[in-house]
Amino acid sequence: MSTTTNPIVTKIAEKFSVDSESLLSTLKATAFKQSGDNVITNEQMYALLIVSDQYNLNPFTKEIYAFPDKFGGIVPVVSVDGWNRIANEHPHFDGVEFEYSTDVVRPEGAGAHCHAWIETILYRKDRKHPTRVREYLDECYKTPYQDYVTGQVKNGPWQSHPKRMLRHKSEIQCYRVGFGFVGIYDEDEALRIINNDVEQAPQQVSKASVVSIQSTRPQTESEMQAHLPAPETEEPFDEKVVDEFVERLCQRAVKTNQWQAAKDLIDERYVGGARTHAQNKLSEQEQLSSNGNGSEQADDESTSQGNVAESTQPEVKTQTSSRKKSNPDKVLSQQNDSNGQNFF
Repeated sequence: MSTTTNPIVTKIAEKFSVDSESLLSTLKATAFKQSGDNVITNEQMYALLIVSDQYNLNPFTKEIYAFPDKFGGIVPVVSVDGWNRIANEHPHFDGVEFEYSTDVVRPEGAGAHCHAWIETILYRKDRKHPTRVREYLDECYKTPYQDYVTGQVKNGPWQSHPKRMLRHKSEIQCYRVGFGFVGIYDEDEALRIINNDVEQAPQQVSKASVVSIQSTRPQTESEMQAHLPAPETEEPFDEKVVDEFVERLCQRAVKTNQWQAAKDLIDERYVGGARTHAQNKLSEQEQLSSNGNGSEQADDESTSQGNVAESTQPEVKTQTSSRKKSNPDKVLSQQNDSNGQNFF
């Protein structure tokens, strides 16, 4: 059977108002992602068109595309826009909601923090109970990849938009479970299939700092951090640089007496060994400062008592205040501290 008389080719060509030969040649060049100079066969093209027709997806706008596999077949890939289309066009679709973990982590290489998990809740008009699917960051996160041509490590969407990517994963899996979609994949799944890596162990989210955030949603998993893998190795740090930074903090804290603000700044700036080292240095300086202030107060009391004793002698010509004059800078510092002003 020639390509021009193939029923699926004719059907799709008529749908998009193009001739059959142009349809095949155009989609072979645009609807397949591949490396090398492998030739896309008509059979592979037919397979893609069948899936495209089944789910009413447009291959020209990349709602659906494919990876050729090693056995002459294809792995159909549906983009996020494609998944949203087939979900919204389902006759029983009745909306979707998302819930987010109150724990956030910053995985290795990522440029932003991300929720430890995101849950998608799918509602169908013909069912009493919604379908809920939760996807975890430590199972889905994809680390930066290495360019095999240049050898450079490059960031992908998981590094720039981790929250969005995890939401997409949760949403796609929920549509698949709730509507029974089969034979179509997202790009991450397709790449694992092509690389014969379907059973690959999940990526670990190492060197991640966990931060609790407030949420109005009920927390169904209170100890998400316990499920996150601990860092395997301690990241090295420049002790001299950390010490210089702590020294500047101490100088400021001595003047303003805002040691807690300095501690908070260290917690925000450092993690792991660097944080522990900085906290210890700050505690030492705070203790020294506290001891110094204690000695100063003792001297003040001793001087005050001496002045009182002298004031009882008859030789005293005039009475003077036995109290030491207040330090204007110190009073101003205490006022600022009591007013709750920022450390800087």
